Amino acid sequence: EAVYLIRLSDGVIVYTNREFETLFGYAHGEMLGKHVSIVNAPTSATPEEKTAEIMGIIEDKGRWEGEVENITKDGTRFWCSARVSTFEHADHGKVVLSVHTDITQRKRAEEELKEHRDHLEDLVQKRTSQLDGRVTESEQLNSAMVNVLEDLRASNLELEAAGRELAASNAELDAFSYSVSHDLRAPLRHI
Repeated sequence: EAVYLIRLSDGVIVYTNREFETLFGYAHGEMLGKHVSIVNAPTSATPEEKTAEIMGIIEDKGRWEGEVENITKDGTRFWCSARVSTFEHADHGKVVLSVHTDITQRKRAEEELKEHRDHLEDLVQKRTSQLDGRVTESEQLNSAMVNVLEDLRASNLELEAAGRELAASNAELDAFSYSVSHDLRAPLRHI
């Protein structure tokens, strides 16, 4: 793991291991004597503001742990998980021991996952909107079919009523026909 020591009184780097120097792109010993803010990438806060924020927490609680966006000597940004604590050093007084682990790949994967999730949410929202439109269309078609069925029922009732009237008229016509034929048979029998 990448390790370095920072003098708490002034924030100056007093020790770096090879992994730390390699991670940040510096030659052996090149970071010694420099202010710790050189490792922080500028974000919404300046590197100095970010350093002051973290150092304030360390002075208050004696430790800090979190994720921080760092910057290499050549300006490349990358993410680290940092675990920081203080102890009394024989030569440098109270120092901050910081252990950094590169988590850039994980952060990229998280960002990619977030982009995919956002894309899927957009697709779900679009599909839901399409389905809502189809549901509305189906409801309108259903309503139209209900109206057609009601019209058919009304027409059917009218046809049934007309059928009954026709049956009654046919019955009257049969009765009349029977009566006429009966009335005509009597004189024909006499003849």
